[in-house]
Amino acid sequence: MNLTDQELKALERIEKHEKAYSKMRYILIFHTLFVTGMAIFLGYIIEDALHSLREEANQSTLIIAMTFPLLLISCLASTFHIFNLVRNWNGNPERKLLIKLVRSSLKQTQNQSQ
Repeated sequence: MNLTDQELKALERIEKHEKAYSKMRYILIFHTLFVTGMAIFLGYIIEDALHSLREEANQSTLIIAMTFPLLLISCLASTFHIFNLVRNWNGNPERKLLIKLVRSSLKQTQNQSQ
């Protein structure tokens, strides 16, 4: 199997991405914990603001309307990061398999040509 220069560069990019993911997963853990903490803090602020503004319905509605979507987006991002971290903790299996197959095929081609 002979690869063109463009295909070799793409393979090298995939390998580089896989090596970088081992460091990136710790950054993703920190980011997930930070976003989750901010969402909990935001929920606490919303709850406190709603209790202090019981008689003023317009302001409490405005607070909910402005902060609740942000809370939902934060929870969605945290869930997505946790799912990705659990699924790809040791790297993307499809990419690893692709790299292994291409490298073994290249070695066989080199051995046959010698």
